[in-house]
Amino acid sequence: MVKMWPVFTLCFGFYLQILLGVYLVEAKVSECKEKVADVVFVLDSSDSIWPTDFTKQLDFVKNVVNTFTIGPNNIQVGVVTFATRIKPNFKFNTYKDKKQLLAAINSIDRVDGGTNTGAAIQYVREEMFKGENGARKWAAKIVVLITDGFSQDTKKTLLEASIAHSYDIKVFAIGVGGGVDSQELDGIASEPTEQHIFRVENYKALNHIKHSFTGTTCDIPVNDQAPNDKPGTGDPDDPKTTCGGKPADVLFLLDSSSSIWKPDFQTQLEFVRQVVDKFDLGTNKTRVGVITFSDGVHPVIPLDSYKQSEFNAKLMKIPYLTGGTSTAAAIKFVRRVGFSGDNSRPEVARVAIVITDGQSRHLFETVEESRQAHKEGIYVFAVGVGRDVDDEEMMSIASDPDENFVFRVDDYKGLAKIEKLLAVKTCGVQVKHVALSDQPVCRINRLTDLVFVMDSSSLGHDHTQIASKTIAKITSQFPNDISINTGIVKEKCPDDGYLDLNSYHRTNWFINRLRTDDEAGLSPLLHHVRRHSFRTSNGARRDSEKIAVLFVDSELLRKDAAVLEARRLKFQNVKIYTIAIGATYSDRTLTELSSYPDDHYVIRFPSYEVMLQENRKITDRICQGH
Repeated sequence: MVKMWPVFTLCFGFYLQILLGVYLVEAKVSECKEKVADVVFVLDSSDSIWPTDFTKQLDFVKNVVNTFTIGPNNIQVGVVTFATRIKPNFKFNTYKDKKQLLAAINSIDRVDGGTNTGAAIQYVREEMFKGENGARKWAAKIVVLITDGFSQDTKKTLLEASIAHSYDIKVFAIGVGGGVDSQELDGIASEPTEQHIFRVENYKALNHIKHSFTGTTCDIPVNDQAPNDKPGTGDPDDPKTTCGGKPADVLFLLDSSSSIWKPDFQTQLEFVRQVVDKFDLGTNKTRVGVITFSDGVHPVIPLDSYKQSEFNAKLMKIPYLTGGTSTAAAIKFVRRVGFSGDNSRPEVARVAIVITDGQSRHLFETVEESRQAHKEGIYVFAVGVGRDVDDEEMMSIASDPDENFVFRVDDYKGLAKIEKLLAVKTCGVQVKHVALSDQPVCRINRLTDLVFVMDSSSLGHDHTQIASKTIAKITSQFPNDISINTGIVKEKCPDDGYLDLNSYHRTNWFINRLRTDDEAGLSPLLHHVRRHSFRTSNGARRDSEKIAVLFVDSELLRKDAAVLEARRLKFQNVKIYTIAIGATYSDRTLTELSSYPDDHYVIRFPSYEVMLQENRKITDRICQGH
């Protein structure tokens, strides 16, 4: 007889996989076809477990894994065993083939010792979810921990579990036998605990769980899905069957910049042909179009209902271009023209598929245009090709959740591996109605002009990128109307930033010119804000509230000059918020830069990563000022 908590009445495997982010529904096939997750099984291998029971634990893991589709654009699996010491058996990028993965699980050896659960959770958080170990930023982070006893340091276990939860790691705790502390399981598992904790009497009972996995498959998780929507009932490997004939308007945005070789561009076109071939095209079904972008935006195949042969003929005639990577302009074109009222159907889902192999020319604008597209009900899939793609940018471009809308392949040949998967996900989205009642996080009660200020030369490239992403997340929480205007001022770039060999003919002239570089820093940026940013000729409103938001991560160059410019701004009734990152600056400097009281206008973060994660804190402060 198996003893179970009430949640087992829902079927352990079925319920667990839903909560893992795999979003399973009852069906007739056993594999998850569309989901993206990095799953770590953390297995107790302490002295309290007999060798035969450890084998049963491995059998359970194999049967769970056997229901997954394994791969870099689906589910990746890692296994860690723990006793007194922690043993990483393999990581996410060790095995990309299910057969090899199952064989590796079967060969895991037991290690003896105590029950160092806290150290195991710490290791998983710090090491397993690193990019170098195959973890993907956009994938759901899942830990399934199985144990049959008390941890040797309960305080450390609960602390490490709490930290893991704060990193958005979903933790499922499976307690085996009567030697497990229920309160400790409560602390290990994610909230709500009644959905993340499972109890069985012994390891043999795990066999009763595995059968529920063989009767499950993936549904498409989408926003605003109607309760009565059903997945297709035919061949699950056929996207046309899975989509059930649901119509959609689909635009492909293809990178045609100089970073792409012509043969790779042709491979990209062939990929589009293969994906579209899996759609059910027609006037009342799916319509498709293609846009290419480099320095400019080129709508080469307008959104329309084509016969398959007609579309293919147009596709193969698309010219190869060169130039920069104007991703922002392409997404903006899709919003304003591609899916405008005259071109799209309001009763069907609107989908944009962006394929690129490099970083966009203007990150901030790309993130902002993507945010607007999401708010307007456009689903955006982001397909990144090669090593030069910025994962954070891909996640910003893509709709949420990232694990459903971000794809990564190593090269253009790798696109063939995701043809069917992308087609199934594309036709699986539902119409997203933008309700008038949808309200932003922040309500602005009066006209506001807000300027973000950062000295990129001081912050550095990587930190400037994170600051730009933070700004994009902050502005996404503002109303999408005229109540607030936003701008940004970065480092001062003088026209004579390059010194040619004939620029200065005397050594002392050359040295004096170098000394003028000391004028860089925050001071000239604040001067520009004061003299130019809030002019009506530059978009400011006469009766608006004026706000400047500064980013500081070190002691300022020419601090006195920067403080003086800040005082002049405050004298002009400009409110100044200072975002302080790290601890290499003085509190007095922050106080002098910011408006009063400084406990409201100074916002501190220990690192850039924390600032990006906790961007809502900045938004809340700004909104509280209204």
